[in-house]
Amino acid sequence: MGSRFDITVVANDSIQANKDIDTAVAEISRIEKLISSWDEDSQTSEINRNAGIKPVKVDAELFNLIERAISISKLTDGAFDISYASMDNIWKFDGSMTTMPSEKEITASVEKVGYQNIVLDKKRVRSSLN
Repeated sequence: MGSRFDITVVANDSIQANKDIDTAVAEISRIEKLISSWDEDSQTSEINRNAGIKPVKVDAELFNLIERAISISKLTDGAFDISYASMDNIWKFDGSMTTMPSEKEITASVEKVGYQNIVLDKKRVRSSLN
């Protein structure tokens, strides 16, 4: 997910503490598989690949997260916009950019940005997690 995680466990039993850490790491991995745009196989990557092309069926957990993000986008008048991902294709925030993208590249990168364009179909969402 591109973020650092610090896991702290307070326990009297090191075996149980290690199990708890493993549980936390497994949960982080599960969430990453669902929402990370860095993972080509995640549902979020599937959404991004099909943006403006065709609907993508997602798990209820991701659907609810997107629904909440849209609410936050509305609340902030778009200052927070979950649909920014297409700009990631040209803007690199890791220090690797050496030149500015062209005006044409910038225009193309924002064509699909706009939380108002996200369509959620509650009738067709996948059932909850296994």
